[in-house]
Amino acid sequence: MRASTRASWALLALSICMSKVGMAVEQYGLHGSGTSNPSKLIWRAFDLLEERAKEPIKMTYRSVGSGVGQEEYVGENNDMVAYSHFGSGDIPLSQERYDAITSSGRTPLHLPFVVGAISIFHSITELNNEELSLQLKPCTVAKIFSRKITTWDDPEILEENPDTADLIPRGQAITVVGRIFGSSSTASLTGYLHEACPEEWPADKVGSTVDWDSEVVTRQDSDGTSRYLQNNPYSIAYVEAFHGINLRLKEIKLQNKAGNYIHSSDADVGAAADAALNAGIIPESPEASWADVEIFNQDGENTWPIAAISYFYVDRDLTSLEESGRLLEAFLKFIVSEEGGEIAATFGFVGLPPSVKDIYNQALESLEFAEGTTPWTFETSDETQPGDGQQNFVFSGKRQTYAEYDRGVISTSVSRLEAQFEELSGKYEELAKSTSSGSSTSNTAIAALVISIIATLMSGVLLYMVMKPSHRWQKSSVPATLDGNF
Repeated sequence: MRASTRASWALLALSICMSKVGMAVEQYGLHGSGTSNPSKLIWRAFDLLEERAKEPIKMTYRSVGSGVGQEEYVGENNDMVAYSHFGSGDIPLSQERYDAITSSGRTPLHLPFVVGAISIFHSITELNNEELSLQLKPCTVAKIFSRKITTWDDPEILEENPDTADLIPRGQAITVVGRIFGSSSTASLTGYLHEACPEEWPADKVGSTVDWDSEVVTRQDSDGTSRYLQNNPYSIAYVEAFHGINLRLKEIKLQNKAGNYIHSSDADVGAAADAALNAGIIPESPEASWADVEIFNQDGENTWPIAAISYFYVDRDLTSLEESGRLLEAFLKFIVSEEGGEIAATFGFVGLPPSVKDIYNQALESLEFAEGTTPWTFETSDETQPGDGQQNFVFSGKRQTYAEYDRGVISTSVSRLEAQFEELSGKYEELAKSTSSGSSTSNTAIAALVISIIATLMSGVLLYMVMKPSHRWQKSSVPATLDGNF
């Protein structure tokens, strides 16, 4: 008997034995695609759920941008059958796509799950945000991106930033960086400019793609945009706020509807969604068309003007997905749970105000599942459920891998080092000031040396976190990058 035949019979015998003793295991899967803006949040949630499940499950999310995410959810080129179990995007389905789905007999739902901020950054060498921030009105921004303002010493810019007149070289050209292909960040920027300054940014220039001026430098994604800004002085570009701030890009203070100049990190991003609902901009039903929903330039003293809602696109009828439908339900519940909200905050997202979260919960309650499928339940890490927690279809916070534990230890260590670094930096500044007034420099030198040592240690730990291989045999780990197609 050939070796391959013997192996086949052996596998068959093993399968029969496993089934007879109750060991037959079925793997469940959940697969989605869409915007890169919340991709790291989704990947993190998937990682945790896979680790906490007793049964083998496989959850994947392709970070391909809002446009592709919508296309694969709608399935226009697939006889109106979705390519994925769910889609995600930072823009609602267009009226055309919404009508196409409903005409095919499907009922699409918009599930708004987080609110994020898009911001504008610059790379003017002479300006440091800690000492002097550039601030711009929406019409000034519109003129810069439409190339009506082409130098950093333009009278309109200097009127808003008089302290920069003697700092920036005379006649210094502005390099504008825009996005090509479908980008929800572009949709957010252009929607904001039209809402706040329609005389300078007309409606025909609003959308996820823009016919940029020939002098505008274009990049495909936020990673390429940020990299250009880092390497080319006197440029201006727009990226997701958390992404840009993490890369230490110089954020511009934008004037909001109340007339206040603010940074996104100091603003109330979530207030935009609440204000939009109160103004009747957001529908009260997840089954309605959300095509006209935008939350740019909303009221509020501290409201961020370029806020965007991230959505899940899900069919109400999930019966065809069998057990994957129940897995999708569990994921949708987890992402807006208390723990899910805490994870979202670490990636710079703001949770939904209660009025908008009610719409999300409506959608969850309306989902339809195949008969005989089993809903998943949760055992939290601080509340043991003896017996029940060890059942099938339970995500247990008590169950984790060593890799997850190890990451937690390293994260705690980095946080402590960061705190020590901040404390030493403060002492160094005090010593530097005393030195400038005639004091001895020895203490300053010692402080500088200690700070260098701490910084080196932090770099080593962070490098270890990025480079260390995964302990999980089940699948390769997802690197914690800051790139993506926002």
